Amino acid sequence: AGLAWSPCSWVTRIRSAFGSEARKYFQAPNSSSPGGNYFYSLPRPTVANQQHYRIDQNFGTKDSVFGRYSVTDYTSSQTQGGSPATAEGLSHQVQTNHSVQFTYTHTFTPGIVNQARFGYLKTEANTIGNPASHSIDALGLKGIEKWAPGSAFPNIQFGTNGLDSIGGANNVPGFNNQPTYDISDNLSISKGKHTFSMGFGYKRFSIYNAGGGGAGSFTFDGTTSGDPVADLWLGFAQRAFIAQPCDLCEKYGLSHSQQYYRIFAPYFQDEWKATRRMTVTMGLRYDYTALPYEERNREAYFNPANGGGLFISDKSIFDKHLEGDVYTYTGGRTLGHGQRKVFAPRVGIAWRPFNDNKTVIRTGFGIFFDQAETKEQGNVFGYPYSAGQAYLSAPADGTLVDLSQAFPAIPPAEPANPANSLGFLFVQPAHRRNPYVEQWSFSIERELTPATKAEVSYVGTHGLNLLSRININQPYPYDPANPSSVQDRLPYSRVGVALSPSWAGWSNYHAFNVKIEHTTGGLTLLAGYTWSKNLDIKSSTAGVNGDSAGWVGPLNAHNTRLDYSYASYDTPHHFIGSFVYELPVGRGKHFLGNVSRPADLILGGWQINGIVNFQAGFE
Repeated sequence: AGLAWSPCSWVTRIRSAFGSEARKYFQAPNSSSPGGNYFYSLPRPTVANQQHYRIDQNFGTKDSVFGRYSVTDYTSSQTQGGSPATAEGLSHQVQTNHSVQFTYTHTFTPGIVNQARFGYLKTEANTIGNPASHSIDALGLKGIEKWAPGSAFPNIQFGTNGLDSIGGANNVPGFNNQPTYDISDNLSISKGKHTFSMGFGYKRFSIYNAGGGGAGSFTFDGTTSGDPVADLWLGFAQRAFIAQPCDLCEKYGLSHSQQYYRIFAPYFQDEWKATRRMTVTMGLRYDYTALPYEERNREAYFNPANGGGLFISDKSIFDKHLEGDVYTYTGGRTLGHGQRKVFAPRVGIAWRPFNDNKTVIRTGFGIFFDQAETKEQGNVFGYPYSAGQAYLSAPADGTLVDLSQAFPAIPPAEPANPANSLGFLFVQPAHRRNPYVEQWSFSIERELTPATKAEVSYVGTHGLNLLSRININQPYPYDPANPSSVQDRLPYSRVGVALSPSWAGWSNYHAFNVKIEHTTGGLTLLAGYTWSKNLDIKSSTAGVNGDSAGWVGPLNAHNTRLDYSYASYDTPHHFIGSFVYELPVGRGKHFLGNVSRPADLILGGWQINGIVNFQAGFE
C-alpha cells in the first residue's frame, strides 16, 4: 500500500532518525482502487541450468568402469516480507548441486562378480537478499551488533492493518549445505541352486546451517500512539528483534551449526532355487546409525531430572563455570551411542504351483530401518552464544521500545539458569531410537490369456519408533477432584514450552490391490484399484504437508493413543487406468509401411497415451 505523508494530524514532525530513513521506502499512491492504493509489477525470474557428463569404459572382458558428473544451478526470486514494490524486498533462493558417481565392476568368474561404488553429493541451498539501497547507519540504532557486509535494510511490519511491510526480506541471510560421501561394495556368488549377495554401505554426511544476524526486524502496530505509522515516525516499536554484541556471540550476530552423521550397513542375502518352481530369498541387514555430533560440540539433549535441564557436549561451558544448575556434561561429543539392536531380516518366496507356469504366488516379510529427520536432530543450545534479542513494548507498565535510545548492553555471561536457558526448548530426548517399518505382502498373478494377465495382492505395514514432535512439558489434564494450577501440573517445573521428538509414533497400513493388463496389437491397457486404510498418531513430524494434527504434535502429549486415527493422507479408494497406443504409421506398419527412412523419422514412431485417476480421501 502507498501512504500519504501525514498519517495523523497531531504528528507534526518525524521524531526519530529510524522513521525518517524508513519513510524513503514508502511509495506515493498511484491508484484509488478499493483493492489498494499502489499497484506494481516486480519481475521474479527463475533460472535453472544443468550439466551432465558420463563415461563408460570396458577393460577387456572382466573389468569395466562407469563415471558420471552432474551439476545443477537454480536461482529463484520471491517477495518475502520486505518492500514488495522494490527489488530490496526480494530474497533469492540459490541452489547448487554437485554430484559424482564412480562404479568399478570386476568379474572373477562367470559366477563371481564384485561391484564397488563411490558417490559424492554436495547440495547448497542459500537464501540471500539485496543490499540496502538506503543508509542503514542513518537509522541511528545504538547498542546493536555491527551490520554484516551487504546487509539488507531492516524488515519493518505494521501488524494486520493492510499496510505492506517495507525494507528488506525477512528470511535473509540463510546458508545451508550438505556434503555426502557414499561408499559401497557388493559381491555376488552363484553356486549351484544358490546366489549369494553380500556387501556393505557406508555413508558420511554433514549438514551446515547458518542464519540470523541480518539487519533485524521491527513491528509497529499503534501500541504507543494508537496509529502504527505514527509509532514509526515517533520511533516507538511494538517489537524489535536485533542482534547485539556479547562476549561469546558470533560475529555479525550470525549463528551456525554443522552436524555430522555416519551410517554403516553390512548385509547378506541368499537366493535359493529350492525347486524348479519355487525360489526362496532370505537376507539380513544391519543398519547402524551413529549419534550425530556437532562440529563445535553445541549438541544438547533434554535432562528430565530436577525439574528439567539439558545435557550438553560443550566442555568449555564447564571450564568457564557457566553450567549453573541447568547444564550437565554428556562426557563426550554425544550422549551415549546409537541404537545397536538394528537387525533387519527379510524373506521372500515365489512359487509357480501349476505346470503351465501361468500362475505365480508370492509372499514376503521384511524389516526396514529409516534415518531420522535431520531437522529434528539439529538441536543446539543457545545460551550463552545467542546474539538475537527480542524487545517488547508494554506501555501500561511504562515499557517502551524507543529506537532513539541505545539498547541495553548484554551483560557478561553468567551461569546458566532457567530464566536464560529453559524458557523455550527445541531439544532432543536423552535417548534416540531408529524408526523402522515391518512390511508383509501376499500376491497371486495369473495369465488369463496370452494377451491378458491379472494380479491380486495384499500389503500390510506397521511403522514403529516414528518421529513425532511433542511438547513434553504440556500440563497434565486438570482434575476437578484435585484442583491445581497450570504451573503445578507441569511435568518439568523449570521449563517453558519444550518441543522434542518422541521417537514413539506408530502407524498401520493395510491395502488390497487388483491390477489387470491387456496387450493387443499396438494397444496396451492397464487398470489398477487399491482399497486401503492408513492409520497413525501423526502424519508429519512438524505438522506440514497438510497434517491436521498441527505444528506441535498430539492433542495430549501424555496419551498419544488419543490421536490414533485416519492418516492425513489416507486414500481409501484409488483407481488408475492408462493406455498406450502405437499409431500404425511408418516403416513396417499398416500405413506408409514403405516410407523412406528420413520420412519415417518424422512420420513414424508416434504414440497416443492417456491416464485417468480417481481417488477418495486426501486430495
